[in-house]
Amino acid sequence: MTPFLSLLVGPYGQAFALMDEYQFLPTREDFKEFTEEMYNAYFNKMGMPAERLYQVLPGKQGKGQKVLVVSKTEMEEVLKAREFIETTLSNNPEMKDATDLEKLNYFKSQFSILFRNPKNSNE
Repeated sequence: MTPFLSLLVGPYGQAFALMDEYQFLPTREDFKEFTEEMYNAYFNKMGMPAERLYQVLPGKQGKGQKVLVVSKTEMEEVLKAREFIETTLSNNPEMKDATDLEKLNYFKSQFSILFRNPKNSNE
């Protein structure tokens, strides 16, 4: 897969869509690995997970409507996508002191093609 195609539909594309839905740029500290009890509940309902699972800490989910649960691989891709956004905006003096939501909205306004369903940045 070409790097550009990965930005659209690959792991980055999925991560951008997730950040767009939840309207925040998560950091590693925003994720917490499942507890033993959570793994047991998951196993009883869904079967054995293929890899470690993480959820976003309560209060860190932005505007998402459901609890965000991701695999370790998905978490790493989201963190890489955040780094990509931060690097892309690093030379823009207007974004120096911007909030995560302001950065996300600005990035979306400049690179709307990377988002499956661009939302109004004024929401």
